[in-house]
Amino acid sequence: MQQWRQSGQSAAEYAQAHDLDAGTLAAWASRLKKEIGGDGVRRSKPKPAFLAVQLRQFRAPAVAVEGTFEVVLANGRCVRVSGEFDAERVSRLLAAVEGGSR
Repeated sequence: MQQWRQSGQSAAEYAQAHDLDAGTLAAWASRLKKEIGGDGVRRSKPKPAFLAVQLRQFRAPAVAVEGTFEVVLANGRCVRVSGEFDAERVSRLLAAVEGGSR
């Protein structure tokens, strides 16, 4: 870009003299003008910030549930629960059954 600008030639003239595509040359010039600007200061996107994250295992509240439930899992298995049961234990049971092979 700098050599082209210093040449004083149009994009078409410079491109032809250097076996380049004039459209590509003009596109890059436009892109660089947006990124750098007329004052020569680079206007790049801010770098992403990385934050430390601590993952915790989700635990369903220990709530006793009463009733009859039937759950059909994605792998085709069916789990029926009736009477009073602990939601956390059923959640762990479903996760184990869902991950198992047929």
